[in-house]
Amino acid sequence: MDELLAGLALLCTWQSLTALTVGTILGTVVGAIPGVGPAQLIAITLPFTFSMPSIPALLLLLGEFTGGMYGGAITAVLINTPGTPSSIATTFDGYPLARQGKAGKALWMSLIASVFGGLVSTTVLILAAERLAWLSLAFGPAEMVGVIVLALLLIAAVEEASMTKGLMSALLGGLLAVIGTDSITGTPRLTFGISGLTSGIGLVPLLMGLFAISEILALAEKRMTGEAVEVRHTSQETRADRRVSWRELWETRAALWRGAWIGTIIGILPGLGSSAAAMIGYGYARRRSKTPEAFGKGSLEGVAAPEAANNAETSGALLPFFVLGIPGSSLVAMLGGAFIMHGLTPGPRLFQENGDKMYAIYLGLYAANLILLVFALAATRAFHMVVLIPQDILYAIVFMLAAVGTYALESSLWDIWVMLISGAAAYGMRKIGVPVAPLLIAFILVPGLEHSFRQALLISGGSLWVFVERPMAAVCLGIAVIWLLYSAVPLRVRRAS
Repeated sequence: MDELLAGLALLCTWQSLTALTVGTILGTVVGAIPGVGPAQLIAITLPFTFSMPSIPALLLLLGEFTGGMYGGAITAVLINTPGTPSSIATTFDGYPLARQGKAGKALWMSLIASVFGGLVSTTVLILAAERLAWLSLAFGPAEMVGVIVLALLLIAAVEEASMTKGLMSALLGGLLAVIGTDSITGTPRLTFGISGLTSGIGLVPLLMGLFAISEILALAEKRMTGEAVEVRHTSQETRADRRVSWRELWETRAALWRGAWIGTIIGILPGLGSSAAAMIGYGYARRRSKTPEAFGKGSLEGVAAPEAANNAETSGALLPFFVLGIPGSSLVAMLGGAFIMHGLTPGPRLFQENGDKMYAIYLGLYAANLILLVFALAATRAFHMVVLIPQDILYAIVFMLAAVGTYALESSLWDIWVMLISGAAAYGMRKIGVPVAPLLIAFILVPGLEHSFRQALLISGGSLWVFVERPMAAVCLGIAVIWLLYSAVPLRVRRAS
């Protein structure tokens, strides 16, 4: 209790609260810019924190981390262009809601889910940090294979209406994911002599192409064919369309809880990240929903689950880092540098030597979510004003931001070409009815699957029995097989039973 009160005192200084507020607001705004997210923001601000006191400096970065995760949902809902890769799944139902004149409702739902996921995972972080952190140590390569195979089966859940097209899209995503330098041998593969492919295809250029560029091409087609382009205006929305009612919140409670728990667990397991958490949360929510047919057409559950998952992943990823010094993602690794620079070395002794500071961090994570809630609610109308911009001008701005954000990552024109080519490909896929979501799921998960599979075989001397001998791996793969057999049963038979 003494350390808790000392931590509260450290948090309640004007320097700490100002830093946390500025970081959260800045993260939200920057996260909404396509191609620029919390990773870039933290990288820019990190050097400025070295001269600050430790707690305000770390709270500034954690505020950017928390706000950036939500910020990507703003443009995902309004213009079908996720500000961050973790908001990919939010476009599936958030943008259709905006097209129906319910952009305000979608923004509210994404905000509520983000804050809910953050609060749940922070609570888990505080109550079960030391116990759950050992889970990340128990997960070796064999266990990771089981988890990722199980996650990949959610491709069927994302596109159940057309299994064949969904698997075709996933296969394409998997092929794109293995282009580049072999992660174990270091040799190039599938590069066809093109130097730009040596480092593989970047997620951000691909993401900008699949969503921003394909949407711009679709708009251009409507202009050329003379079709009327739907103009979305805030004045056309009723009060009910701008808010999430208590009844709607109650109806999405299961999706919120599932997303929060999935995000927390995915965060604990190193290497998967918030994008995978959001995708898995979306797929599982659709699988368990009473109205799976509504997903992809403007389902509030389809907004709630991925947003709760990707925000819960942030605190989940901090859990093994604080206790064991294992960063769960590249963002957490960047934060780790700041912790070490300010004298807080992650590991078992972190809580013993800096108990008051760690409680200040814990309470700061709670406060960051509450600050995000207040700021985003107050700014929702301002965010919503984006739809008042004429679409020709709006998408010209989107194209410029996507191109600048893509180029800024590696200062590479090759990434611009990847963005344009993937945008044209996604436009073609939309025309023939092939979904983009399975491609993204496979692109995100396949590299981890391949790397873990090969590591497991190297450790076992090439024996596949390692996936049976390891209990946790066997359980995950067993569930995957059962799920696959269940999914093979025709949908009409399942509903009849």
